[in-house]
Amino acid sequence: WEFLPDSERDLETLSSSDRHMFFDNRHSLRLNPVRLEDAGRYRLTAINNGGTATAYIDISVLVEPEINENGDPISVSIGSRMTFTCTADGIPTPSLTWYRNGTLLTDSERWIITQTVGPGIRSEIPTTESIMSNLTLVNVRESDDFSQLSC
Repeated sequence: WEFLPDSERDLETLSSSDRHMFFDNRHSLRLNPVRLEDAGRYRLTAINNGGTATAYIDISVLVEPEINENGDPISVSIGSRMTFTCTADGIPTPSLTWYRNGTLLTDSERWIITQTVGPGIRSEIPTTESIMSNLTLVNVRESDDFSQLSC
């Protein structure tokens, strides 16, 4: 087994270690524990007197989503617009949904939901992508209750 991080010129032949274990006469590779840097293309080459065969496998490492929610107190005037923002990142890019009192919110005359995808926000995992979701309430009413609003 060989690891091809960016191109074949950066080829790294894997050998048995605490994290790389081979089984079935090197036909199977186990990565344990899996780390983010294990993502990439792997190549297995079989050679005998009849010739050579090569197989490739691409491995993606999943990263659990992390939500960054702004829970600061907010003041708003009756009749104005109010925007709440929630950001999450991970691999693959997570999806965000908004709930009010346990009910899923969707775009309506009063609720506008916009989302944008960008670079990750966790410096320790620079390859993540983040999603930012804005929930805008149009024409705030005195009766509006935001105590059970969540993303």
